[in-house]
Amino acid sequence: MKKRIFLLSTVFAIGFASSSLNAATPEIPVDCEDLAFDYADHVYEKTGGDGFEAGRAFEVAYALCEAAMN
Repeated sequence: MKKRIFLLSTVFAIGFASSSLNAATPEIPVDCEDLAFDYADHVYEKTGGDGFEAGRAFEVAYALCEAAMN
């Protein structure tokens, strides 16, 4: 019984601490389109001007950024 109470109180304390930390963390606005464009530009330069690869890189970077923001 003591072990169960200890585990429940530990889980509650960790959950409470993490929710307080999340509430105190400021939101940092991120422009996913600019971020993806910068990455696509980098890929374009590294591949010697391959527009197809740069386009794919843009789509993937944009999707990953949007997924991370949600």
